[in-house]
Amino acid sequence: MNQQNNVAIPIKIKYPDINLRAFFYFLSLGIYMVYSFLSISFYQNAVISSGIYILEFCFVLLVIAELTNFEYKRFDLYGIIFIAFIMIVTYIVVGNVWWRPFLWIVLFAFGARHIQFNKIAKFALIISTFCFAFIILSSVAGVIPDYLDTTTHLGVTRHYLGFLYCLYAPTVLFNIEALYLYLRAERLKWFELVICIGIAYVFYRLCDARLNFILNLLMVIGFCVVKYRKNIPQSIRKNLVNISKMMPWIFIVCGMISIILSFGYNESISWLAKINASLGNRLGYGHISYQRYGLSAFGQVISMRGSGLSGNGLRGRGEYFYLDCLYVRFLQEYGIVFSCLMLFALTIVMYRMVSQKKYYLIIILAVLGLHALVDDLILLPYYNTFWIVCIYFFVPPKKKLNIRINIKTRKIKKTA
Repeated sequence: MNQQNNVAIPIKIKYPDINLRAFFYFLSLGIYMVYSFLSISFYQNAVISSGIYILEFCFVLLVIAELTNFEYKRFDLYGIIFIAFIMIVTYIVVGNVWWRPFLWIVLFAFGARHIQFNKIAKFALIISTFCFAFIILSSVAGVIPDYLDTTTHLGVTRHYLGFLYCLYAPTVLFNIEALYLYLRAERLKWFELVICIGIAYVFYRLCDARLNFILNLLMVIGFCVVKYRKNIPQSIRKNLVNISKMMPWIFIVCGMISIILSFGYNESISWLAKINASLGNRLGYGHISYQRYGLSAFGQVISMRGSGLSGNGLRGRGEYFYLDCLYVRFLQEYGIVFSCLMLFALTIVMYRMVSQKKYYLIIILAVLGLHALVDDLILLPYYNTFWIVCIYFFVPPKKKLNIRINIKTRKIKKTA
């Protein structure tokens, strides 16, 4: 009778590689985005009391993500020093560092330097779309109110769609569509572009968001031009390339124009008065703010009251005063130093995008530069994910080693 030998066969179990840095980064970004979206909707009362603890927890997660990095290069140390500098200055000027959007832009951008932006864009697209749909469907189902504003001077009814202001939903939609178009890029089909314009038009009709619709239209047209550039005549294509080379200056030009017109506004000058009227008195409010608060090196607290609602559906009391122009608001709230750094950094980023032919990103940032003239919401990271992409144009490239072996001497030579 033959006996079979029992042979032990080793079983190898492969565990998935988990990038702890990316895990804690995405966890922090996800919690921050969900909390932020809920706080600008009629769910605000449910989350606002624990807001400071949520933001502190997000910061702790980002710190943990950084602690998983055991190799710090010079750029990493400079970034940590810069973040510490921002936090110290913000604490001195404001007292509470967690409510300042610029800090979160820098934190999430710095934390993303070792993660592919496409992954962050996909993650932000999913979170933004889910929260956007959840809030709007909640208002449709009657869980939270869809506030109707009938006080507009044109007699147009504006739907808030569960948000605390009528322009919040269209601005979130703009970021969602920008992320989607960027991720699709060369794979875009005509029907996708038409759908994006159609959705933007629906929200324009519901919320009377003309600016957002125009910017969506410009972005879609820009994507069409880039995608089908090979079908454009050579002479026109050369002109488009020349235009793209001027794009790096868009933030500085728009910033200088808005600041000069706002601070130097005079209602007795007819052409300035007409521009101011067409912009909803934005120049006038900018001029009043300059007279009240002036300028400082590192910013100050600007007391404003806008048209947004509280979580209880009530408007703030007092005289309306709000700085819609991001360039003017950033200059006064964050000061001359941070404003110059911001404009300088964005200009460098745009130059490097042009040199690397990142045309889709150029279009998105150029449209955002125009958007900033009349709207400050894009400063907030959950309204504009593309602040994060700027860090990739500052991170030093990894050095590649060329290894050569001399057969005769058998010596290995490494060259950078």
